[in-house]
Amino acid sequence: GGAGPALSAAKEAAEAFGASVEEGEGSVKIRAKWGVEIGALSGTRRRDYSELLKGLRRHYSGGRAPLKMYKVEVDPNRCTLCGVCFAKCPERAFDVGRDGDAVKLYLNTAKCVGCGYCAAVCPEKAIAVSKADALLPEAEEKAVDYVVRCKSCGRAFDTLKHVQAVKAKLGIKGDPEWLYLCPECRRYYTAKKMLESALGKRG
Repeated sequence: GGAGPALSAAKEAAEAFGASVEEGEGSVKIRAKWGVEIGALSGTRRRDYSELLKGLRRHYSGGRAPLKMYKVEVDPNRCTLCGVCFAKCPERAFDVGRDGDAVKLYLNTAKCVGCGYCAAVCPEKAIAVSKADALLPEAEEKAVDYVVRCKSCGRAFDTLKHVQAVKAKLGIKGDPEWLYLCPECRRYYTAKKMLESALGKRG
């Protein structure tokens, strides 16, 4: 998970702001220069990391300026737009949008707290999180792919790169018809083939 990297990142963030760091076993506690506790982070709660950074923001910028300390790089050759990062990000920093048949992955850098959870859960290992050396734009386009439409009903049901990734992982040869069918039409197709096979054997 992202808790390990979050502990190191929390210490770096605190030191960058001149706050004191009290380390425990698998945890850190952050205090402002005047002794006020800003937040704490244990090795098992990623959510605490977000709260800790929000505390730093409140104490050192009056809550006005976002902490844009981390950059998220997505390898466009590996990313399949599967949506796992979008679904799993604890800060909801990712978004997925459509522009015609193009599917785009966006990152809201103001929401990203650098926990690294997206990189940990990405099935394609397409994401890397690191410290930013400059202020980043508030929203960044990270990857683009195109929808695959069902050959039976015409409904968009997946992205081209994701279909290709599934094909490669399953070792599928050629382009079987069922691979380009939406789940609903695929069930009908499978049932039809099973029925045809059963009738053929009986005949």
